[in-house]
Amino acid sequence: YAIYLPNAGTSGSINLAGVSGTFTKRWYNPRTGLYEGTTTNINGGASVSLGTAPSSSSEDWVVLIQKI
Repeated sequence: YAIYLPNAGTSGSINLAGVSGTFTKRWYNPRTGLYEGTTTNINGGASVSLGTAPSSSSEDWVVLIQKI
């Protein structure tokens, strides 16, 4: 899943209730073209908070969630 947040100050959550397995969550900075922050593992089967951007939370960010 790729989730574009025009203002990452309020990131919300993603509903993974209909999927199972483990996923990685990474923050992508579209202004620099680089991933930033720590890659974390999340589990399907429930709603998961996206958390906060690693920096400049008033700017746009993309959260990338990939199944492992």
